[in-house]
Amino acid sequence: MTSHHAPHPLRTALPMFMLAGVLLALLDTTAKYVVRDHSLFLVVWARYAGQMAIVTPFARHRAGPHFWRTKHLKMQILRSLCLVAATCFFFGGLRFLPLAENSAISFISPVLIVLAAIPILGERPTRARWIAVGIGFAGVMVMLRPGSSVLQPAALLPLGAAATNALYQ
Repeated sequence: MTSHHAPHPLRTALPMFMLAGVLLALLDTTAKYVVRDHSLFLVVWARYAGQMAIVTPFARHRAGPHFWRTKHLKMQILRSLCLVAATCFFFGGLRFLPLAENSAISFISPVLIVLAAIPILGERPTRARWIAVGIGFAGVMVMLRPGSSVLQPAALLPLGAAATNALYQ
C-alpha cells in the first residue's frame, strides 16, 4: 500500500516565491531597456499579453472553463485599470529614471495603502501599523537620498505607479 504525501508547503511555496521575485526583477530590467526604443503602450501590452498566455492555462486548469466569470464586473474592471495604470506609470518612469530610483519611489505604495484604508475602507490603523508606515517611509527616504537627482518631474511617474497600485490593492 502506497501513501501519497503532499510536499511541505515550504518546499514548493518558498522556491516559487523566490522565482517570482527573480522574474519580476527581470521584467523590470527588460522593460527598462525595451521602453527606450519602443512605445510605452506596446511594452505594457506585451507585458500583459505574455502574462495572459502563461497564466491562462493554469487558471483554467485550476478553476475550470468558467474561470473568466466574475460576480463583480465593475470592480474587476476598475481594479484592472488601476493595475494597468500602475504599470504604465512605472514603465514610463523607467524611460527617465534609473531602475533603482524608479523602484524605490514605487515602494511608497504600502504607505499609501495604509493611508487610503482610512477614507476608502473606514479602517483605523493601529499604532503598530503607523510605526510600520513610518519605518517604511524612512526606508524609502534612505534609498532615495533626499537632495539627490531623483527629485525631478519624472519622479511623479513612479509616484503615480505607487498611488494606482495602492488603489489596486
